[in-house]
Amino acid sequence: MIIDFHVHLFAAGHLPKRWFSSIAAHLAARKPGTVDQNALAQRLEARILDPDAAYLIKDMDDAQVNLAISHPLDYGLALGEPEASMEKIVEHNAALQARHPNRYFSFTSIDPRRPGAPEFIRATSRKYGLKGLNLYPPAGFDPASPECMKVCRIALEEDLPVLFHTGGANFPMKPRYGSPHLLGDVQAELPELKIILGHAGFPYQWEEAITVARRNPNAYLEISQWYKLASRDYPKFAAILAEATSEVGADRVLFGSDHLTGPGMANSKSDLVSWIDCIRRLPKENSRFTTDDVDLILGRNAQRLLKLEGVPLA
Repeated sequence: MIIDFHVHLFAAGHLPKRWFSSIAAHLAARKPGTVDQNALAQRLEARILDPDAAYLIKDMDDAQVNLAISHPLDYGLALGEPEASMEKIVEHNAALQARHPNRYFSFTSIDPRRPGAPEFIRATSRKYGLKGLNLYPPAGFDPASPECMKVCRIALEEDLPVLFHTGGANFPMKPRYGSPHLLGDVQAELPELKIILGHAGFPYQWEEAITVARRNPNAYLEISQWYKLASRDYPKFAAILAEATSEVGADRVLFGSDHLTGPGMANSKSDLVSWIDCIRRLPKENSRFTTDDVDLILGRNAQRLLKLEGVPLA
């Protein structure tokens, strides 16, 4: 059983224009004078559009992934509002959850600084049966701010796990709010809240992530983006993950890919098969891993956390 705990799926208008222009500026700077930045920004959106999840499901089938958890993103206050409102974005993900039963589940999401954010979390999770709450602090808020704590309390009342982005964040976001240490304040105030440290502090704050999670049985490390290290230095990746499981336990590590789909990202351009193989090979690389650890990381932990034990998987 394989559960990809962290994917993103977008339809047209789900992301601010500045998100694409910022990425285009970064790519153009790597090849000065050879890239038309404006033209590139216009092309980028088409590369990642997968409105009906067709590309995602195909990639999941190819990698033998049973189900994926999608995380809507609210970048509007940070980068300018996209064409679609958060209501429409969450509704779209909920419709895909209904269209692809037991293959696609979604979290709800909203910037906690928005008026009515706590009520939005409660209403959308109940109406659509969504599985958790996704928060992106580098959009400009402290996870332990009063506004964020209000939505976290709603998540606790509704028994929703909360995934916080931790680790690096692309310009023009505010990386300091991705520090795992900030989640220690959230844990101290709401110790029963199920907290997921998205990306486990990748790339350079993994020790902070372990420090925050190690003594809290309700904290989980989610390892999407770590394929970037595993693909270039597999022994180092395995050693860091062994350190994490030694301190936190293999039963609180979640496999995720941060997978983007769409015509420019799917099929042969997908790293999903290779990333899963990196996890399966762990017992051969490092004696601190067992095959049971691999099964926990790839799916059983997510199944337990999201209460999916009775869900028939493809």
